[in-house]
Amino acid sequence: MSEVPNVLRVYWGGFSNDPTGPHYGISVECNIDDMNPGNTESVMDNLFSIGVDDVFITPIIMKKTRNGSKLSVLCSTDLKE
Repeated sequence: MSEVPNVLRVYWGGFSNDPTGPHYGISVECNIDDMNPGNTESVMDNLFSIGVDDVFITPIIMKKTRNGSKLSVLCSTDLKE
């Protein structure tokens, strides 16, 4: 058995788009192991249409060496849901 616990790590940070005051944001991430690559563009377009600040997809290797993707979204706290 591994000595490293299976945990979720969350980082809280802030960024500013407005020079007159702080603008707080969050990073929301998930691993996707079974999505048609043709759907990537529509997922990104839908997220940008609701006002997120940035979206990126990173190729990853998941358990049992399966290919997967990590979807990362940077957005303001009011869009987290």
